Amino acid sequence: MKHAWFLVSVCLSILVPSSAAESADVLSSYVALAWSAKESKTMALARAITSSSQTPPSLTVNGKAVTMTARANPDTTAFPVTVWEAVMPMGAEATLAGTALPVPKSDPQSVAIVGDSGCKSDQGCDQEATWPFPEICAEAATRKPDLVIHVGDYNYRGTPSHSPPGNKAWVYDGCGDDFLKQETKSMPYGDNWETWNLDFFTPAKPLLASSPWAITRGNHELCARAGVGWFYLLEPSSPLLATDYTANPCTGRNAYTMPAYALALDNLNLLMIDTANLCGWALDESEVPTYTKVYARMLALADTDADWLVAHRPLVVMGSPTAAQPVPGITQTAFEGNITMTAVLKEPELKGWAQKIDMMVNGHVHLFQYLYAPQGQMPPEFIVGNSGVRLDTSTLNGPASTTDPAPGGQISLLGSVHAEFGYLLLASDPSLRWTATLHAPNGNILETFMPFAPAAKSGKTAGH
Repeated sequence: MKHAWFLVSVCLSILVPSSAAESADVLSSYVALAWSAKESKTMALARAITSSSQTPPSLTVNGKAVTMTARANPDTTAFPVTVWEAVMPMGAEATLAGTALPVPKSDPQSVAIVGDSGCKSDQGCDQEATWPFPEICAEAATRKPDLVIHVGDYNYRGTPSHSPPGNKAWVYDGCGDDFLKQETKSMPYGDNWETWNLDFFTPAKPLLASSPWAITRGNHELCARAGVGWFYLLEPSSPLLATDYTANPCTGRNAYTMPAYALALDNLNLLMIDTANLCGWALDESEVPTYTKVYARMLALADTDADWLVAHRPLVVMGSPTAAQPVPGITQTAFEGNITMTAVLKEPELKGWAQKIDMMVNGHVHLFQYLYAPQGQMPPEFIVGNSGVRLDTSTLNGPASTTDPAPGGQISLLGSVHAEFGYLLLASDPSLRWTATLHAPNGNILETFMPFAPAAKSGKTAGH
């Protein structure tokens, strides 16, 4: 088994609007890494969000003017903004409305990771002590990472657990088929531009301006929650990249799962998986066939070099969180990591999966954890769910062991847990070894993880 103990930062990159951009009605802009099925390679999407739907902002890529295309708006009442986009190659230098965009590098030497960054409406969203995501973005931006990875859960204040708030019925959150679908227009907050802007685009401005992003979807971006906004504002896919692209797949589809894809770079291979619907606290047998195909696709995309699996939900967690409400029709079991994911990874066609993955980067649990199995039964796992939402210390109670994701019973886990806000930063040295540091919102180092196994050599070829 490979032991690449290095870290990833799941996200997408967005640019801060300058005065020039503001004059063109640009509310936000960003660069997101994406896989182009048309070109069969990793490329970048330059995007701009404007208050006008009439004229796209000016964009130049490597000195040439490029016309941006408007994405299909699913709901002009909830989203009175236009999202414009254009494809550009890796390494391209671009300006949008006169302001330089971050350059998407094919060999990033530094990677920042954030996750679970939104703010619950009763959390104290106007105070850094209780919601430090704005401080984290400002501090991380000063380090100018070559890439930012966001592991999901961007919008909390617009995605309450009950519909309507105060009702005892739970909104669908990845388990079961009979949960209520959140209706955007009936919610006091809801899935709309206002909550997305408050929870993500405004606080993320400095970091969106400094770096390109690679992004994945969390359970708060399910179609029953903020999925419509996710697929309009952030989804790293486009009709410019794929001929079979489906706009707004949330229409009439409560449990849509995005296909797995890889971001093949010169020195690492990011395997991007949508685990938003992958029930963790109960066995959802209906999702096992779907996710067996998703993970089989992921393994087909794995390279022989540095493969980092980037997904929202973690495989294992140190400790046992408070039991959730039982779901009719689903077997309720004790929490030992992600129960449905464990069942998926035991499927015969996924045998040997752990030997093909160097590292897992996840969120979902609202704190930081670094876990590894001394006997090598699973890849090292970083859980970066501590970048903004209220921390959950209930996961600290319980043994550091979980059901083995391959046949064999129990495995022991070692690692580190921090019930503190922060983000992770990985830096590569000339010998392609990585050091990971956990930073507090003010930049102070909380812990260093090293040495990390050598990254991939330049010139690798990834299968797609």
